[in-house]
Amino acid sequence: MSDSTHGSEGSLQLARIYLDQGRFREAEGHLKKALSESPQDAGLFYLLALCQLSNHRPSEALPSIGEALRRQPQHAEFHALLSGILCALGRGREALAAAEEALRLNPESTEGFRARCQALCSLSRWPEAEEMVLQVLRLDAENVWAASQLAFIQRSQGRTIENADHLRHMLGRHPDDADTHAAMAWNHLQQGNRAEAEKHFREALRLDPENRAARDGILETLRARSPVYRAYLNFAFTMQRFSAAQRWVIVIGLIVLINVGGTLLQGPAGRILLWAYFLFALWTHAARAVGNGLLLTDSLGRLILTTEEKVEGLIISVLMAVGIITVPVAFLLNSGALMAGMYLVLACFPLAYVFVNEARNGVILFSLFTAAILMAGALDLAHSLGLLSLEKGLPNTLFLSSFILAMITSWACSSRALVRRVQYVA
Repeated sequence: MSDSTHGSEGSLQLARIYLDQGRFREAEGHLKKALSESPQDAGLFYLLALCQLSNHRPSEALPSIGEALRRQPQHAEFHALLSGILCALGRGREALAAAEEALRLNPESTEGFRARCQALCSLSRWPEAEEMVLQVLRLDAENVWAASQLAFIQRSQGRTIENADHLRHMLGRHPDDADTHAAMAWNHLQQGNRAEAEKHFREALRLDPENRAARDGILETLRARSPVYRAYLNFAFTMQRFSAAQRWVIVIGLIVLINVGGTLLQGPAGRILLWAYFLFALWTHAARAVGNGLLLTDSLGRLILTTEEKVEGLIISVLMAVGIITVPVAFLLNSGALMAGMYLVLACFPLAYVFVNEARNGVILFSLFTAAILMAGALDLAHSLGLLSLEKGLPNTLFLSSFILAMITSWACSSRALVRRVQYVA
């Protein structure tokens, strides 16, 4: 056996040790070394893709699993991992097709069932996803992932009482499983029991300090100390029960209802209704960022928040506060600063999808939207102060264009190709 083969096997053995420990970054380095010595090994590309996905880099994992499939196109587990990567990239329908190919190649593949379940969850097709989980449990009654996923699916459908019974049974069998404690915590949070939620989130983090579900959950629990954020969280839990198509119907129906109401209600009443909807829409997009801003005053919140989340919370909270305060004050004083406040508020729509967004294309697009709105606002303010002369009608065009960019954001943010956050609840 050549030295190269020995070197490849040694790197692979070290990679597997790190994989077993969940240390994917270290494993990835050894896998790349092994691949440099055995570049035709499909299994190495598969493991590399697994590490890249686990390290929250699905765009890098996609070509890696593509190389594995190019060498072994009939390998069911390769197609199952491809499905998981496509899910992470927001390509739910393609993910479902890849999972079904995995099951076609191996009808009893646990990974295939798991992948199909995840794809169905990404499409909010809860009953079908539940059937997939039950099939996994029929093949492997002790599968902890399937039991946890069943809990997630039940909770996503609002079946919190049934979910609590299931989770208590799971904790009785696996009292030291961090995922189960995190799932129980989310169930308590959805029921409004923040004290119990925080207790289970803390236990999950004690058992696994890197647990994303617990980390994101305890942040949501802390944000939910604010009654306004609690209202947003309850709204998010309610909307989660519906499929993507149903959510679109609800949103479109609400827009039509508001427009009809605004037309029927003449004068101040109609304007108040339209403004109420506008503020509601703004809050659904910026609530999470403002929640991060509020957590900057909390010692535990500051400890858990990432640098990006802190920056996001600070900037968007300041922009919203200044914008919302400026509008009524400037209106009462008949000041030209009124429109400047409006531009600041509009900029918060795309800015909410810049700092904590895993989708590079989305970061670029929403950064350009934010810059365009702020630039338009600066031109409008300079014009109103007499520092710059703009052609007649151009200020109105600038504001309308900025408003359109904000509205485009409110629709585009539903695309996981443009907005992708590594968090337990979307």
